[in-house]
Amino acid sequence: MKKMICAMLCIGLVLAGISCTAEELVGFSGKYSEQYIYRYTAPNGQEIYYVSNEPEDGPAAPVLEDVNFDGVEDIVIPVAIGASNFFSVFYVWNGEEYVRARWNSGSETGLPNYTLYPEEGYVVCETNDGYVGALHQRYIYRWDGTDLEVVRYAVSDLEEGSEDNIHVKVYEANYGEEGQTDTLIWEKVLTVEETANDPNAFDEEREVLWGDLIS
Repeated sequence: MKKMICAMLCIGLVLAGISCTAEELVGFSGKYSEQYIYRYTAPNGQEIYYVSNEPEDGPAAPVLEDVNFDGVEDIVIPVAIGASNFFSVFYVWNGEEYVRARWNSGSETGLPNYTLYPEEGYVVCETNDGYVGALHQRYIYRWDGTDLEVVRYAVSDLEEGSEDNIHVKVYEANYGEEGQTDTLIWEKVLTVEETANDPNAFDEEREVLWGDLIS
């Protein structure tokens, strides 16, 4: 009965355009650094358990958003919030229940700083790893059922053994009988000074990353 009342209340809030935030701290996890286990009651009454780095006195609330572009709202759960990066996990509606979306490349923590491209069908995630964003990772995903499949991605990090040069690489993911194969399709070395003073330093990376994916 309690679950039914909670579900009806959540559905009412959703219809009213308000996010349902029925998360509850239920435990702890982590061997060396403490993580928090929460229980969230979805609009259909389904109980979802997830692990977050956010403490009980300040977790970001789950929100409802259509992340897989099927016209039905899904659940976005923030799991780690830093100064520059905001990691989330998706629970998508499969017609019967909410299912946790998996992804096959990128951070294990979650999907960072995501942006939705409904017309193209892409979910784009990127990290700011330092040097005012010169160090970063960018991933373009498409949906494969309830999971995200990387299409292309870029990695910009310090060149090995150097503090002055940044090595930028773009990879394309190919899928066949043997599974996923990532192919390096472009690379360039930039100086830290270039990336700091030239606003167009990463234009070529963006062009290669997106290529023919958008018109």
